[in-house]
Amino acid sequence: MTHTRSLVALPLVGLLALRAFSQEPAPENRGTHESQRPEGLLALGDPRGWDAKSFQGLGLWEEGSLRSPEVNPGSSLNDPLGSWADSPELAGALPPPGPATLAESPALYEPPILPCACGCGIFEVGNGSMLPQGQGGIIFFEWDYQSQNRNWSRHSSAPAQENGDRLLMTSFLRLGLQYMFTDQWGVEVDIPFAHRYFRQDDGSGTGTNVATDWTDWGDMRLKALYCGFFKDLSLGVDFGLKVPTGNYTHDGADRDTQLGTGSTDLLLGGFYRMALTPDRSWNAFFQAEGDFPFLIRDQYRPGLEVDASAGVDYQGLWLGTLKIVPFGQVLVAGRTSDRGAQSAHPVASGYQRVLLSPGLELMMHPFMIYGDVEFPVWQNMRGDQLVASALFKVVIAYSF
Repeated sequence: MTHTRSLVALPLVGLLALRAFSQEPAPENRGTHESQRPEGLLALGDPRGWDAKSFQGLGLWEEGSLRSPEVNPGSSLNDPLGSWADSPELAGALPPPGPATLAESPALYEPPILPCACGCGIFEVGNGSMLPQGQGGIIFFEWDYQSQNRNWSRHSSAPAQENGDRLLMTSFLRLGLQYMFTDQWGVEVDIPFAHRYFRQDDGSGTGTNVATDWTDWGDMRLKALYCGFFKDLSLGVDFGLKVPTGNYTHDGADRDTQLGTGSTDLLLGGFYRMALTPDRSWNAFFQAEGDFPFLIRDQYRPGLEVDASAGVDYQGLWLGTLKIVPFGQVLVAGRTSDRGAQSAHPVASGYQRVLLSPGLELMMHPFMIYGDVEFPVWQNMRGDQLVASALFKVVIAYSF
């Protein structure tokens, strides 16, 4: 069988150097949501996030545009606010220009507030906007699905008769809460639930299959989050435990097919994000999550596992107040083989793989819907294992 998991680390080494060389624009005004900005100001390149009401209150907005300045005339379309820097109407009201890089800024980088969603194996990592964003909370519900119906050995497909497992279909359901007590520190709790269908050869030599399906709890994850390395929150880490709350004794399923592992695991991860363009419409993100079992039960030790993602998103599309964010990412996953008397013999676990994943986010604060599809493009499986041709993820979130 095989329930797909992973062990390949995202090269976080060098991210600090990358962070030092990346040039990012000054932060926007934190008090204004992007959806409130009039199109005219966006077209003029307003970097401060002010809306029409902000200027109306100062008597500077007339007939859909900024009133001509009385101080420092000569403002150009490329710098619509520069001529107002010394204006008495704006004295003390207009934020001063920011520093050249966000690392030097006392203000915080504020991308869309979305959840740090988790899942099983490769579902642990995702789009860069689904990372801690600053003080506040998020409740999210996640649905992950995969149908493992193709036998695979080493780098290619293998005859189905060489694997006694025939089909493994799983719907992972997850309720999560992430809360950042400050911009730097927070916690996350993920409570998983799953439905699994498993069909295999009965071993009689007649080609007869037997099947079982069950719905039960998975293993809960408890993590602490820290994002205080830089003022813009671009680099962060998480650490915690996966506790054995899931069922690992269902009749008719091997230990590597159970919804729970029975083990207590150390969880370690990190992320980095950066703007690729001055207006932050294009952004890059990197994330890695590791799962390392250290307390086991009943002679079964799951493999060590690491999942990583790297991708790019575009945040410049709006439909009224609805923000549309397309993205693409590369997912790298790896896992060592299971060990112990209750693991599969001959060995049929452990692998490395690479997946490509397009996706889309729809955001209307405080709600968000996220979805992606993950397609394996390279796989190296130890022994005969069932794999899926595509994996699916959907997240619905509410921030508060």
